Amino acid sequence: MNLPTEHDINPIPGDPDGEDAVKMFLGKSLDEAEKLFLEDTGLSRIEDLSWMGPVGFMFYFQAALRYLKNPMSAKDSCFASSMTRLLESRVIEQHEDYDQIKKARANMLEFCQHLMNNYDFYDIDPDIYGDLRPRLKKLLEKLKAEES
Repeated sequence: MNLPTEHDINPIPGDPDGEDAVKMFLGKSLDEAEKLFLEDTGLSRIEDLSWMGPVGFMFYFQAALRYLKNPMSAKDSCFASSMTRLLESRVIEQHEDYDQIKKARANMLEFCQHLMNNYDFYDIDPDIYGDLRPRLKKLLEKLKAEES
């Protein structure tokens, strides 16, 4: 798969949030993008993902999935919670580009299933984030229903 273009990452010219995503991700391979998630302490990479166009999102979501599965993501409850919210926005709330990002369904399923199966690894404090498992279950149900 080719690297996303500037337009793939930010399909709305002049959008400042999209431009930030372009500055951070344009020209980055998946390995380089995964490093961005490893280095991110302010969750701005997740915000960048939320503003990306469907092609950019589908490509760089793979880097988020890699990070989730990386041992360095241990106890990263902020990432787990924020990514769950991002997926809810783009999948359950029928984000305008949902039909286009369905191609990344397998990666989104893997993300949700991995997080469910390894929930304690991320040290998710229910007093801060609530219990993400019912939300992940709803995401999994929606994504699995789309397979048929």
